[in-house]
Amino acid sequence: MTLRPRRDADLPELVDRLAETHRLDRYPVRPASVRAGWLTAHDGPAFVALVAGRPVGHVAVHGHGPCEIVRFFVAPAARGRGLAGALLDRAVTAARLRSDDVVLQVMEHNIAAIGFYERIGWRRTGASTMDWDDERRSCFWYTAP
Repeated sequence: MTLRPRRDADLPELVDRLAETHRLDRYPVRPASVRAGWLTAHDGPAFVALVAGRPVGHVAVHGHGPCEIVRFFVAPAARGRGLAGALLDRAVTAARLRSDDVVLQVMEHNIAAIGFYERIGWRRTGASTMDWDDERRSCFWYTAP
């Protein structure tokens, strides 16, 4: 496994991995978000996890205070290898260069992600509701340890 900054050339394969993630986890929530433009809609650094030289995971940083971890996923076939933890550590390190406050949001239906964040010490700090395409979705906010 290798972590490095995302390159534009990674985007086609990342979109394919994101589509796999969406089918399994409904992340991102809206199918229309499974595209390169969604992956690049942030103002901070982005990182990829590579296995056998291919991008299988992604995370990005957005904002300056608080700084949000966004566009975070690991393809289903690449899970269970420590990639999520490594990507998140890299993103939090980058985020802390921008702000002491590092947060993320997770949709309430994503039980596996919620369990992961809580196991590694992220603290739930709130909840909010999103309205997308005439559908209400609840999410939880977490703060980095």
